[in-house]
Amino acid sequence: MINLNLEIAEVEAVLKHIGQAAYAEVAPLIAKIHGQATMQVQAIQQASVVEKQQSNSVSQNTDAQPVA
Repeated sequence: MINLNLEIAEVEAVLKHIGQAAYAEVAPLIAKIHGQATMQVQAIQQASVVEKQQSNSVSQNTDAQPVA
């Protein structure tokens, strides 16, 4: 198994060139790339949401005024 770290533009370029081949030859590869990319994008989006929620929670706690 090989893991590649590519920029989105690089993946798009690879897919563009792969897409010029016969569909029957490249469809499984394109589906595999799509599946793996989708999982990674969803994980990044979820991490971003969690980070934003944590950041908001911290700022709300520091904004609270002490009750005397």
